[in-house]
Amino acid sequence: HMEDKRISMIMPTHTRFEQLTQLLNSIFNQSYQIFEIMLIDDLSSDKTNEIYGDYHDKRLKYFRNYENLGMGLNRQKGYNLSEGDYIIFCDDDDYFIDHTYFFDLINIFKDESINIVCSESYTHYEEDDLYEFSDINIDSEIIESIEYLKNFMIKYKKPKSTFTAAFRRKTLIEAQFKEMTMMNDTSLYLRALMMGGNTFINKKIIGIYRVHSSNDTFNTKSDFIIKNLEEKRKIYEYLREHNQFSNLEGWYAKQVGITVNHFLRSNPDLKGRSRSEERRVGKECRS
Repeated sequence: HMEDKRISMIMPTHTRFEQLTQLLNSIFNQSYQIFEIMLIDDLSSDKTNEIYGDYHDKRLKYFRNYENLGMGLNRQKGYNLSEGDYIIFCDDDDYFIDHTYFFDLINIFKDESINIVCSESYTHYEEDDLYEFSDINIDSEIIESIEYLKNFMIKYKKPKSTFTAAFRRKTLIEAQFKEMTMMNDTSLYLRALMMGGNTFINKKIIGIYRVHSSNDTFNTKSDFIIKNLEEKRKIYEYLREHNQFSNLEGWYAKQVGITVNHFLRSNPDLKGRSRSEERRVGKECRS
């Protein structure tokens, strides 16, 4: 029965008690109530460790790390501990505004060909208190996942962050998520898309993606980028082995360029040597 299907929320957190509380409230307020929350506390220095007592709900499962693992390994830990049929990776500073979102997901996933559901969101620029709608810019309701992959960040945008997408667990198992070393949003999407099937584009605006000074996006380190490139190489090798589409080398080169450009934008002091840096990192990726 679809009514028994469980949604797993994979939620790393680090010292964001107030934002985390808003996110948890937006989940507990959902009209569909069969879910679990895998809250991985990455050594928070605030009162995050008291949050379990605030809810007294067995669906909230709290795990505190003994050492700082970082976003990717925290997502990995939460995913490995989860048991739900559908998976949502959720950052602690985003939240949902559509109370029927989970109910919609359950109904959409009744179509066995759909492996991923991507939804729309607002971006809230907190410093200026501005809200902006960012369209995924795919017109059709259903798109073949390989077609989306071929044009990922080229013709089609990716969903904002990770909380705006839900994955069928079976697809993530096939995509060997347990072996991933880099679980940033792009890698999550590409791994899931490469397994084929269909992606559903949900045109509802389901939540708020916050932009603030302590976003992980704005603190991009070089080792993060290297791991990102390694993950893209694994995806490229899988696609080559399975002969998924033509001009794969061109696609791969564009994906490497997207990662490098993101790194350079996140590190303005590197702008002066951007071309040599791009060549160097690109070379490391290909070797």
